[in-house]
Amino acid sequence: MRSVTVVTAVEKRLVSAPPARPLLWMHLEDKAAQGYIRSCAPCPAVWVLKDDQHVVFGEQWQYFLVAANRNMTLENIMLLLDWRLAFANRLGLTNPNDPRADYITRRHLDRRAPQLDKVRTCSRSVMTGEVAGDKLRVTLFDSRQPPPLKPGRTYPTRVEDVNPDDYLYLPETHPWMFLVANIVNARGEVVQFPRGAVYDWTKDNTPRSFVPHIYNPAYGDVLYPLSRLWRVPDNQPVPSPYRST
Repeated sequence: MRSVTVVTAVEKRLVSAPPARPLLWMHLEDKAAQGYIRSCAPCPAVWVLKDDQHVVFGEQWQYFLVAANRNMTLENIMLLLDWRLAFANRLGLTNPNDPRADYITRRHLDRRAPQLDKVRTCSRSVMTGEVAGDKLRVTLFDSRQPPPLKPGRTYPTRVEDVNPDDYLYLPETHPWMFLVANIVNARGEVVQFPRGAVYDWTKDNTPRSFVPHIYNPAYGDVLYPLSRLWRVPDNQPVPSPYRST
């Protein structure tokens, strides 16, 4: 007789429970990380985790960006990959001299996909990983694989079919797998990136824009100095991505 697996009510609750929080590190702000406010301020508060441009942001990763930023307009989500902004410099979308495949607003689909020109995070974003001497071996998404789905779910084939609930990782459940895009101003404050959206789960009514923490493992691990990170105590909530004086 074939055995039957019985899932109890307790087990069901465990399966649907939020993930256990791993050890978290928050990226320090300009003065704490490097002793001064960057000369371009006001500008994106980005930090290079690894100088590598081999992250191809193809169709499924673009749909995942829509899922992570579901309260933003599609046009504004697309601009997170703009070739002149913060995350896909020179290799992103909207460049008239080098059109790239934009699956979010359905443009230039016969062209190659955009790329992230470097592996980045932002000030006050959190990450996780494994300590290796004086560095953190950062845990990131693998850009060679599509974003992980929940069991039994299927990948969308058009942006209209994107369902955030299909994905295994989202900013509200796994904040360490996403950076929150932000800006450092001339006073050293860390403020909102333009065009973000508000989400009930943040509990602060402050707009956010999310980009996956992602790299291409074929080109080596991401090892980042612990001196630029602050270990978030396990009994404290994930810090706000913003800070004003």
